Amino acid sequence: MKAYRMLLWVSVILTVLVAWSWLAGFFFCVLGRLPLRLATPLTLLHYLPTYVLSGLQQSKVLRGEAPMDLQLTTCPECGGTATLLQMSDDYEEVPDLGGPMEKIRIPVKVEEFRCQEQSCEHEFERIIREPTA
Repeated sequence: MKAYRMLLWVSVILTVLVAWSWLAGFFFCVLGRLPLRLATPLTLLHYLPTYVLSGLQQSKVLRGEAPMDLQLTTCPECGGTATLLQMSDDYEEVPDLGGPMEKIRIPVKVEEFRCQEQSCEHEFERIIREPTA
């Protein structure tokens, strides 16, 4: 094989390798919910050990436990991304229209969120009324 053909094949293989590593870094940032500015060809190599170790730790969870889905919302203070800390059942007291000073207790779900922006870190609650049957 001639030298220029060998050089051509090496350059094609290296171009494909670099392009796929950029694409893999981008997808890893998207799927890992990392900022896109961290997407480089070496992102996958940099963060993969962290995710492998966290996966090994999660595999120790009891089989009866189901992992909770990550719920996201928008922070009312800064507009950044906020994640769910916990959900709890509670009661909210509302005035009863049947009597002058009576109140009714309504079951509600309380979701507590924390903003993930380092400049904000605001914590807030969202109350969800359960449908009455």
